[in-house]
Amino acid sequence: MPLQRNHGRWLGKDLLLAMMGISALLTAQSLEAPYEIACFLSVGQGRVPATIVDVAATSLISCAAFIVGNRLARTLMQVPCAVASAACCLVGLATQGISGTFSPLGLILMSAGGTILLFCWLATVCAHRDIGIVELMIEVEVLVSAAALLPSLLPASWRLALAGVCVASSAAAFYLLQQGTLPNSEPECAFSIDPPSLAKILCSFFVIGLVVGMLQYSVFLQQVEGEMFPVIIAIISLALVLWLFNHGRDFNLSAWTKVVATLSLIALILVLFSSSLIYFAYVLAGIAYALLECGALYVGLLLGRLYPDTRVRILATAWCVGALGALPIMVSAFLGFDIAGRATVLFMALLLVVASIWILEDRNMSLLLSSGSEGGSLSLASQSLETFCESMGLTARERDVFSLYIIGRSAPYIAEKLVISESTVKSHLQHIYTKCDVHSRQELISLVEAVRES
Repeated sequence: MPLQRNHGRWLGKDLLLAMMGISALLTAQSLEAPYEIACFLSVGQGRVPATIVDVAATSLISCAAFIVGNRLARTLMQVPCAVASAACCLVGLATQGISGTFSPLGLILMSAGGTILLFCWLATVCAHRDIGIVELMIEVEVLVSAAALLPSLLPASWRLALAGVCVASSAAAFYLLQQGTLPNSEPECAFSIDPPSLAKILCSFFVIGLVVGMLQYSVFLQQVEGEMFPVIIAIISLALVLWLFNHGRDFNLSAWTKVVATLSLIALILVLFSSSLIYFAYVLAGIAYALLECGALYVGLLLGRLYPDTRVRILATAWCVGALGALPIMVSAFLGFDIAGRATVLFMALLLVVASIWILEDRNMSLLLSSGSEGGSLSLASQSLETFCESMGLTARERDVFSLYIIGRSAPYIAEKLVISESTVKSHLQHIYTKCDVHSRQELISLVEAVRES
């Protein structure tokens, strides 16, 4: 019987609907941002841009989703939940448009509706195994980057109206996707999360999010001249995302964290030593935040697909970890603390260096996903996988690499484990991809699962 191919594809109805829906929602958020950033809210002894309040509200909603847990999974995948979330967001937009002035209530409604609708999409994509995560992320980033041109091309009065159209389009795409057949069961997964490595990575993500938020907030306070959402941020971010996804193959998580941390550290140094380059630091911080958001989405989708029993908590954690940095900013504003001061910037730089030491180690990346046991369902001790390797014509050494790669190990870890060079590992992986006719780790896992099921 021919082997069933169940990996992601660059084209297909479900993938296109998911790509259009998520892109439309993220585009709506980018259209709202210039409106929010022009408004400041009084918080205790200080003032913060409305966009900081928006991010803080998002983090609180994500925390609530984490507390409720997977009891929300079925609800989030239902059309009524998505429609209600879109309606909430549209009411918030309408409140802003009708009043003609900034409305805190409208902001809260937009933030709550948009965040819950995004969770609806992420939970559905995790359950829909025919949608390739890498393909989806690349296509979403391309569309969202192109949509970043809209705020500078459209008059302010049109932005909220177009944002409403985007939200409605996202809900419509969700409805159309749910008319198809979603899987009723999840294949058994042999992966487990290494708690210490996950804790280190999440703490480092939080620090990076805090540093980036602090840098952007300091620019707002100093009212530096320059466009707050320059198109160059979208262009550079897209180029880096395409590079990090390695032309459609697996997402290079280790390289991604290094790039984000490096951009953030350079921005801190510029703020610390040159007041004339603070806007350039703001641009670097914007690029870092765009990459942080993309990486959080990818990691959330990947882990959410691998761990269906804790999917909602994983998605909430991934989306919340960077946004939580807005809460300390609001607290500092409330207490009247000078977060843009030299001492604070120096402290942030030192904190980022410490976080980078935790996060940049490839071993932490490879331990994020590890095999649950020696006898896991994807273990090569399984007769079905032995047959799989034989049918694909894998050599003995390729099987050794395959057995570690299929359980989430990174190339540096495999090289150290098998006492070979990293370039040799990559060469073996390229041969495995070619023989199995796949283009990423997730396609390979999906193919193995399809063979096991058949």
